[in-house]
Order: sequence, then structure tokens, then C-alpha cells
Amino acid sequence: MVYLFAFLLVCVLAVAFYFLFPDTVRRAQKKVLHYRKQRKVQYLREHGDEATKKTLAEHKVSVDEAYAKIRQQKRQERWRSVQEERKKREESRQAVKKQRDESRHREKERQDGREDRRHREKQQHEMMSDDMERAIARQKNYVGAAVLTFLLYLVFFLPGLLANLLYLSAARKAAKAAGRAPTGIGCLWIMLILGILPWVIVIMLIVFGVIATG
Repeated sequence: MVYLFAFLLVCVLAVAFYFLFPDTVRRAQKKVLHYRKQRKVQYLREHGDEATKKTLAEHKVSVDEAYAKIRQQKRQERWRSVQEERKKREESRQAVKKQRDESRHREKERQDGREDRRHREKQQHEMMSDDMERAIARQKNYVGAAVLTFLLYLVFFLPGLLANLLYLSAARKAAKAAGRAPTGIGCLWIMLILGILPWVIVIMLIVFGVIATG
């Protein structure tokens, strides 16, 4: 409320001063207009081209027209400068983005190359492991295992049979790894047949005897 009252009071005093002292008000307006004109003339001297200065000196155009023209030219120059700056920033941003994309692409290629190299090394390691396993399997000899099985059969049937089955399973795995039958696997099969065959004959004879007596 106080601010509104002060504003109205100032307005009233300004209107009263304008009507009470019109000459003073007009002189003040002339001084303001003269000051503005001098500022425009100074601006034209600093920023105007030779053609504008020449036409102004010959009074072919007024100060206000020349000032408006120069101001328009300056605004257009500033606008072009802003547009060029924006264009440069956009080009710089695109260049940075392109460089970043190329860097990511190179990093991806390096990563893919490392993955391929690790994959090849893994395959080579697996191939070497398979070759080594195959070579070891081909060098195995189960003749000694067959002899041991035979001795166990002589002691008792059950230990010999278990040993025969275990050695025969190992020999079959070695044959699968080596791609061919290892030495002595035939002996193990013969031991298995010879170890089981007597018992089969005995059982058949008992069965036939029971049937005959019955």
C-alpha cells in the first residue's frame, strides 16, 4: 500500500512539473534527443563503412536511417556469427562422436581378436591334449594285466573276474581314445572267456544232471 501511494505521488508530481514548467521539460527533451543523436553519430563513426559515412556527410540520408541500417547490418553479422559458431560446435560434436565411435569399433575389433585368439589357443590346447591322450593310449599294454588276471583266476574265481572286468573296461576306453585296439586287449577277452566258460559248463552239467535224475 505504501509503495502504491508513493508511485501515485511521483506520477502526480511529474504531471504537475510538466504543466508548471513546460519550458524546462522541453529543454530537457531537446538535450536528451541531442544526446541520443550524438551517440548515434559516434556509433556511425565507429562502426559505419566509408559509403555510409560519405552519404551521411552529403546529407543524402538522415542519422536515424543510417543508424538503423548499420544496426540491422550488425544484427545480421551477429546472427551469422552465431550460426557459424553453432555450425562449428555441431561439426566439432560430430567429429568427437565419430572419433568415439571409431575408438569403440577398434576396441571391439581388438576384443574380438583377443576372443578369437583365446578360442584358437583353447582349440590347440584341446587338440594337443587329445593328441597326447591318444599317444598315451596307444602306448598302453595290457598283456601284463592279462597275466595278473590269470594268476588271480588260479587263486579264486571272483577276484580274477573283477580284475578281468576292470582291466577290460580300461582297455576299451584306451581303444576308444587311441582309435585302435591297444596291445593285450585280446588276451583280456580270452581270460574272460576262459574264466567264465568252466563255470558255465559246470552249471550246465548240474542242470542236465538234475533234469536226468528227475
